[in-house]
Amino acid sequence: MAKAVVLLSVGRNPVSGRARMARAETRAIEMAVASFGREDVIGLHASPEISPVLREYLGLGLACIEHVQTRPGEDALPSLMERLRQIGPDLVFCGQAAETGRASGIVAYACADALQSPVIANVLSVTREGNDFLVVQGMGKGRHRQLRGPSPVVLAVDAVQDGAPIPSMANIRAGRIDVTHAAGNVAPTTSPALDVRPARVRPKKSSRGTSSTTRGSGVEHLDPESAAERILDYLRINNIIQ
Repeated sequence: MAKAVVLLSVGRNPVSGRARMARAETRAIEMAVASFGREDVIGLHASPEISPVLREYLGLGLACIEHVQTRPGEDALPSLMERLRQIGPDLVFCGQAAETGRASGIVAYACADALQSPVIANVLSVTREGNDFLVVQGMGKGRHRQLRGPSPVVLAVDAVQDGAPIPSMANIRAGRIDVTHAAGNVAPTTSPALDVRPARVRPKKSSRGTSSTTRGSGVEHLDPESAAERILDYLRINNIIQ
């Protein structure tokens, strides 16, 4: 049985609107294959039809993608969770949020609930160390921290900002897509009714700050020690350093 599962979604190019590999999932595949090896990682996707994008994911190094076929209009989440329980992987990788649909970011937490495991968001990298995993988590404003713990754990991966990787044709030919059907006894979930209302006008943030952080108060005219002190004051005020 697979030691790691990467949940796959179909992304969308923000300019052309065409279907593409989701950036977060491409990064998740790279992490999973590097940690476990190609044969111990599978991709998992649920939808009524097989998207051509799935074959592109094979080109990134996945040996197998399992496509759970759902009925049109059916919520894919219950079927995905049921299949995850059956697999029982050590690690589950998924994107921080989808590029299409509601993009609620709830999938990682639903997986954690199904597997009764912790979830780590904003994952930048993961390293396997014996039976434990060392995870680097982004904290915002350039900060990060390292977390260590045993499996199972769900990792929500941040999308990469640079260019998308190019799928290997050899990997596409070597990989396979297995189709399974959603279990008929999976309890459906109902989506809550959305309350649609006009956006509330919010006040703009003031650009003024303290004398050391006011816009336009440069450090060019200061001597090196005074300039360094002003920069450190700014970093402390904005909680970038302690």
